Amino acid sequence: MNKTNSKAFERGIAAFAKTHTSEQAAAFRAAAEPSVLGGRMQSLATEFVFGALWADDQLDGRSRSLVTMGILIAQRAVEEFGNHVRVGLANGLTPREIEETITHAAGYVGFPAAHAAMNVAATIFADGKSADPSAPAH
Repeated sequence: MNKTNSKAFERGIAAFAKTHTSEQAAAFRAAAEPSVLGGRMQSLATEFVFGALWADDQLDGRSRSLVTMGILIAQRAVEEFGNHVRVGLANGLTPREIEETITHAAGYVGFPAAHAAMNVAATIFADGKSADPSAPAH
């Protein structure tokens, strides 16, 4: 069975589509095609991260965004953090709540990691992305 036709994959696409534009969701789906470089990894991420985790109803989207941002700050995964700032905004977080999440993380993961995250968030907010929850993210 083609992974891109599985129920978990379709749940993943649906979960992704909640915080992204239809064009972004179509591109996300296309990136999971087996013929695309990294397609298998994209398919696995779609099934597990989005289809199993983000689609689960044990936590709401706002809570998942806060947890994910904290983890990404700790990992210093600034590019992915930027994506999740946009997702957090689409999930109803305010720029002030995101700023406080970063500030709170400084006490646990250190100021250099939090400072890097704050720079990413500041760039996104300055670009006006905070007013546009459909801004590109993956």
